[in-house]
Amino acid sequence: LLQYLSAPSTAMTKEEYEKLEKVVKEHVQIEAEMVKFIKKLLSEGKLDIRVEYLLRYILEDDLRHHALLKGLLEAIVNREVITEDQ
Repeated sequence: LLQYLSAPSTAMTKEEYEKLEKVVKEHVQIEAEMVKFIKKLLSEGKLDIRVEYLLRYILEDDLRHHALLKGLLEAIVNREVITEDQ
């Protein structure tokens, strides 16, 4: 990371943007399916309390990560520069 942050950043090519967009879109879709699946498991209410705890933790983490990826995808699609503050 230090090496990456100390070097000057370069602009991405159109092909790199397209590849990145595809990968992030796929990940957003997979995560959406995972969130739906976990919510379904939790709604059935037949889980051991330890399993339920773990699934709730994973769900909360996936929801935060999903929101982050959707914001990143929007920036990629709009070709926005993401600053350090963002």
